[in-house]
Amino acid sequence: MPPIYSDSYIQFLIQFHGHRDYFECHELLEEHWKEKEAGRRDKHWVGLIQLAVGLYHQRRGNYAGAEKVLLRSSELLPSIRIPCSSFLSIQMNC
Repeated sequence: MPPIYSDSYIQFLIQFHGHRDYFECHELLEEHWKEKEAGRRDKHWVGLIQLAVGLYHQRRGNYAGAEKVLLRSSELLPSIRIPCSSFLSIQMNC
C-alpha cells in the first residue's frame, strides 16, 4: 500500500509545527511541488508554501510582505482561516 502522505509533506509538518523553520518548509514543498510539470502542479502546495513564507516574513519583521503573502495563501487555501491580527502581531486587511 503506498503511503498516504509524501515524505516531503511529512517533513514540512515536522518543520512547520515542530521546529517552526518556515524557510525550510518553503524549500521542502517547493521541491515537491516542482516534481510535476508546470501545467499540472497542484495549487494547494503553493498555498502551503506561501503560508510558510508569510510566517517567515512576519518573524523577520517584514509585516507588509507577510500580509501580502498570507492573503495570497488564504485565497489558495480557503478552508484555512488566518487570524487578521491575533498571533501575527500585524493588522491585515481581511
